[in-house]
Amino acid sequence: MATDLETRNKAIVQRWIDEVFNEGQVSSVDELKVSSYLDWTPLPAPYQNVELPVSGIKDALPEWLDGLPDFQFTADQLLADGDFVVCLGHWQAHHRGAYKGHEPTDRRVGGTRIDIFRVAGDKMVEHWGCGNELAFLQLVGALDTGEATAASRDEDVARRFIESVLHKRDLSAVAELVDAHAVDHSGLAVSMLGLLTAFPDLDVTVTDVEVDGADVVVTSLVTGTHDGPFMGLAPTGRRVSGTRVDRFRLAKGKIVESWRESDDSTLLQQLAA
Repeated sequence: MATDLETRNKAIVQRWIDEVFNEGQVSSVDELKVSSYLDWTPLPAPYQNVELPVSGIKDALPEWLDGLPDFQFTADQLLADGDFVVCLGHWQAHHRGAYKGHEPTDRRVGGTRIDIFRVAGDKMVEHWGCGNELAFLQLVGALDTGEATAASRDEDVARRFIESVLHKRDLSAVAELVDAHAVDHSGLAVSMLGLLTAFPDLDVTVTDVEVDGADVVVTSLVTGTHDGPFMGLAPTGRRVSGTRVDRFRLAKGKIVESWRESDDSTLLQQLAA
C-alpha cells in the first residue's frame, strides 16, 4: 500500500502532466519544480542541458505547445517508491505550428515514454527520461542529421501500423498509414478477427524491422489467452505465444501491399500440449 508521501508525490507528477502539458498552464511550472532543476535525460546536442532551471523550462514550453497545439500525454501507470515516481505513458499530437524555425508539417506524431522524477518537499527536483525525442526532432526537421532516407521512413510507417493498428486497435490510424487502394494478400482483417475472437487479450509486440529490397519486413511476438475457438480447438484458457511476420510494400509513405506469415503451428502445439 502506498504511503501518504508516495501518494502525494504521484499527485505532483500527475499535476505536471495535466496542467503544464495537457492544459498548457506554463505558470504551474513554478509550483511544481524547484528553481534549480536537474534533468538527466539524454538528448542530442544542442538540446542537451543537465542544469535546466525553471526559467528555461518556461521559455521552452510555449514553443513546444504552439508547435503541437493538441499535445496530450497519458500516464498509463504511476509507480512511487519513497522520493521517486516512475511514470509510464504515451503521447500524441499533430505538428501544426512552427517549431525551432521549421514550418508545420501537419504530421501526426507520438510515442511512449518512461520518466523518473525525484520529489523533495512538494516539488520535483530531478528527472530522468527515455522516449523517442530523436525521431520526433528528425520528423519535424528540427535536428540536422541529414535527410532521412525513404527506407527509414517506410520502416517507421510499417512499425507504426503494427503498433497502432494491431497492438493498440487504433483503427483511425489505418487511413493515415494505408493507401485507400492497398491490396492485402493475406486477408489481414479476416485473420485478425479470428485471432481476436480466439484470443481477446491478444498482444502484438514488434521485435524486429528490416528492409528487404522494395519491402519492409516486421517481425512481432504475438501473445494471448485462448478464450475462444481457434482452428477447431475449444477454449483452453492457456496463455500462448508465437511469431508473426508482416511484409509491407510502400509507395509515397503509405502501405500499398501486404503479406502475412504466422506461426499457427506453434500456437496449436501449445494449446494441445
